[in-house]
Formats: sequence, C-alpha cells, structure tokens
Amino acid sequence: MGNILDVCSQKTRPLGVVHSLLPTKDGMTYCFIPRYYLQSISISINDITFVVIVVVVVVVVVVVVVVVVVVSAKIQCTSKICYRYLTLFCLVANSFWLQIYRYINHDYLDTHVKSPMDITWKEVAHERPFARTKKVLWARLKDEEKQAMKKSKVFFAVQDPYKRLWETYVDNFRLPRKWSSLGVRIETKRPKKSAVLEGRSHTMTCGMNVSFEEFVLFALKSYENEYDPYYRLCDPCQLKPTYVIREETRLQDTRFILQHFELEWVVSSSNYKTDEYFQYINNTVISSLAAFRAGIKLNPCFYTAAVVTAATAAAVIVVVVLVVVVVVVVAVVVVVVVVVVVVW
Repeated sequence: MGNILDVCSQKTRPLGVVHSLLPTKDGMTYCFIPRYYLQSISISINDITFVVIVVVVVVVVVVVVVVVVVVSAKIQCTSKICYRYLTLFCLVANSFWLQIYRYINHDYLDTHVKSPMDITWKEVAHERPFARTKKVLWARLKDEEKQAMKKSKVFFAVQDPYKRLWETYVDNFRLPRKWSSLGVRIETKRPKKSAVLEGRSHTMTCGMNVSFEEFVLFALKSYENEYDPYYRLCDPCQLKPTYVIREETRLQDTRFILQHFELEWVVSSSNYKTDEYFQYINNTVISSLAAFRAGIKLNPCFYTAAVVTAATAAAVIVVVVLVVVVVVVVAVVVVVVVVVVVVW
C-alpha cells in the first residue's frame, strides 16, 4: 500500500512516485508513494538531524575548551608570579625579574624586543590596564590563594637594607622620574623659609633637591612598596622561600634558578651583568636629549635643571678656554723674551 502524496506534478515525481491514480471526479490526478520509500526518507532525515546535532555539540565543546585554556593561561600569569612555571618571586627593589616575567608572558608593546634587557625600565614599571603581568599584595589574597602559593617554589632576592635605600634614592631623585610626585611631596614637608634667605629668586617646588636624609626620614614613616621592609611585603615566615638570591652572589644564583626551571634561554642572548640602574640612566639621558632636539616642551623643573647644568658646563668650558688662552699667551711671551735676550 502507499500513501497519497499530492497532486501529480513535476515536484512530486522526483520523490519516487511509482504509480498514478486515474483522474477522479474533480478532474485531478493524485500520486502515491510506497511506504518503504517514505520510511527511507524519514530515516535519512533523522540521520541528517543526528549529524547536525553531533557537529554542533563538537563545535561547542571545542569552543569551551579553547576559552578555558585561554582563561587559565591568563590566570596563571596574573600576578608578579608566573604560575606556569610554579615559581613565586617577591618583587622587592628588583626590576630584573619583572623584566624576565614580562618577557616570558610577552607583556610588552615594543615589537623589537628580543631579550628581557630590551624592555625599557619605563615599560617594566608601567601598569597597563590589560597587562598580562600584574602585581598582587599578599595581605589581600584569599586563604586558598595563599595556600596555592605556598605549594610553589618561592625565591627572594635580598640585599643590604642601607644599600637598598641608597639605590632607591639615586633611582628616584638623581633623575626626573619622581621629581613631580615623590620629590614634591617631600619638599612640601620642609619648614617654610623665605626665598630671600635661601638665596633664591623664586619658590617653585620642583622635587629635585631632596637630600638623602630627607628621603630616609620620609621612608621610615611611609608605606611605599618600593622601600617597605621585607617582612611587610613578603613575610618569609609564611612564604618560606626555597631559594634566596644574595647580593654578593647574585649572578651565580640567578643563573642557577634560571637553569633549574629551564629558563636559561630567556637571557641566553642578553648581557644581564650590567646593573639595571645604569641601563635606566642611559635610557633617561638618551630620551631627554632626543626631547630637547625635537623641541618638545619639557617639565619646567627638568628644564630648569637642564639649563642650570648647561650653564655650569658652559661656564666650565669658558674657564678652560681662558686658561688655555692665558697659557698660550704666557708661552708666547716667554718665547719672545728668550729670543730677544739671545739676539741682544
């Protein structure tokens, strides 16, 4: 038996019409299709539906896996520690390891970076909104996060606290990096004095004349991370470091840790013996000179300091030239006198 499908037409015949009924009283000719053919059509449609469902499920699973991998990879490196290598580093007065982590995470904007040392000091210290490497505070972590960190390899880089204070002072105040922020804050705490008594013609606070004594007194009362004590930033009693990088053997200790975690390739093509402070000084001087040559309007305090330095250098050059001229004149006079004496 078959099922009446529709009025016979060109649309129904390709579906497998095998018989045509005679015209009925209404003058229409109807067609019918055998049951087995209808069942085959139903089965094929079900197969297609099943395949489509399977494909959709597979695509959804793949997308979910990719999202999970990407998110987990980002979470693994969302602090000053890169969890990918199961290492924790306490970032206290040390920018070298921050350069290492930013290089590993490809957390830099410059396209010409080929080693950690190619990442400028400014970019290392800068906290971008969507940076892959972020700093975290131990006191703000949840208990489960702290427990996870304690299971990792922890290493510190320690140095003499007095040396650390001195290097921080030189880094912040011998160059204009923090004149307008930290330097001005310290200078405004000074007792008010008359500009005339101080021998100045103006009272502009530039933050570039902070003494080391003033900086130490400020640091003792401050909670800045840059010169906060170790026990407040990375409590060794809780973190219990696995490795400690000492100042006296910093190069050897650094090599050991990099080799232990199979990261020696990171600095294989760079010279990291040079102190990062010298590197920062060079970069700052070069950028400042470039700004002057380009005619960029600089910070008035930095401009004043540069003008004073240039004036001092010009004065020294003038003095040297005058001394040379005097020496030459004296030499000529002596020669003339000797010649006159010999002739006479």
